[in-house]
Amino acid sequence: MDQQRSSVTSGMTMATSGERLNLGFVLDGQPSRQTSSSPHHSHPTIPTFPRLPATNMPTPAPAAAQTPKPHENFDTPLLAHSVPIRNIPPTCPFDKILLDFLSDRRARAADGASSDTLVGPAYPSVASLLNPERSIYAHPLSKVFTDILARFPDLSALPEQVAVLYIMFLIMRWQISPTLENYERLPEWVTPRPSQLFTPHPAWVDHLPWPRMRDRMVSLYPEIS
Repeated sequence: MDQQRSSVTSGMTMATSGERLNLGFVLDGQPSRQTSSSPHHSHPTIPTFPRLPATNMPTPAPAAAQTPKPHENFDTPLLAHSVPIRNIPPTCPFDKILLDFLSDRRARAADGASSDTLVGPAYPSVASLLNPERSIYAHPLSKVFTDILARFPDLSALPEQVAVLYIMFLIMRWQISPTLENYERLPEWVTPRPSQLFTPHPAWVDHLPWPRMRDRMVSLYPEIS
C-alpha cells in the first residue's frame, strides 16, 4: 500500500515519468501509452488555447426547426460556464454510461437535491483506486469513473488512472453543476471549445485532452464513427 501511495506522488508528474496518455481506450477498449523520447520536457507539447471567457458570450443559434423572431436577434448574453455541451444520443457503451449518469444527476437536481449531494467532494476518491472493494463507499461521481477504469485492465499504472479519474471527474462535475467555480477548476486544455457547445457530437469526444483534436472530431462527425 505504501509503495502504491508513493507511486501516486511520484507518478502524478507526467513530465517525470515521460509518459503521455492515449485516450483511444474510450472508443475501442484498447488503451495504449506513448513514451516521450525527450527526457527534458516539462509539459506535453499541446498548443495553449484560451478558455472561453466567463463573461458574456453570444447566445447559440436556435434549432433549425425554429424561426427566430425579429426581436430575437441573438443579443441575449450568456455566461460561458452556464452553456451546456451539445451531445447526441449514445454512440457506444462509454457514451451511454456518461449520459445516463448525467441524466440521473440532472433529474435529481430537478427534484430538489442540493448541489453538495449531487456532486459530492471537490476531489475524486483516489482510495477507490487503491482499494477497489471500498469503492462502494465512494460518492457516485467518483464511483462511476473508478468503475469505468476497472473495465480497462491495460490502463493499470496508478499515475495514469489517477490522471484520467481526476480530469473526467472535473468535466462531469461541471456538467452536473455548471457553476463558475466548477468551470474555473477545469484545466484550460479541457475547457469546452465553441464547437462542443454549438455542434452536436458524441459524449466521448468531450474527454479527449487535446483541444484541436476535439474540434476536428466534432467537425468530422459522423464520418469518424
